[in-house]
Amino acid sequence: MHFRNLAVGMSVVAVSIAIAAQAQTLVPVVGAYRLNVAKSTFGQGQPPQTQVRSFTDRGDGTFIYTNEGTNADGNPTYNSWTFKYDGLDYPTGYNAMTRTRNTVAYRVIDPYSVEVVQKANGKPNAVKNVRTISKDGKTMTYTTTGTNAQGQAANSVLVFEKQ
Repeated sequence: MHFRNLAVGMSVVAVSIAIAAQAQTLVPVVGAYRLNVAKSTFGQGQPPQTQVRSFTDRGDGTFIYTNEGTNADGNPTYNSWTFKYDGLDYPTGYNAMTRTRNTVAYRVIDPYSVEVVQKANGKPNAVKNVRTISKDGKTMTYTTTGTNAQGQAANSVLVFEKQ
């Protein structure tokens, strides 16, 4: 009987730890964040004129990401996809010009930081992307480090402010 009580007690502790660990993986990102070009650094090319990244919680751990703006030449930009914070690949579309099927995976680092892994035809890009939300939820920082397809440094820090 003593062994049975010990086993039940250990099971309760294990379940409690699992629930606590899951609660720590929640990422507090919902709403729209506008790019602050003046506070951001861009590794290559011209910065966009405007950019707003939005995250909508659809329930059951599913989110919709939307990116709308105006590029440096004044042309509108838009992309959107659905994902979960589970480290799995989710389709972001097909690029007819490069003939690539693109995906993205979000891997939780801590309650405020997520690694964003972008892939083309199943191969990860040669850059590391980390999205971090400030503890007050008002600032989102998107840091990219690595090299682009041409082997050039592709380092940037984009600073977004909650709208």
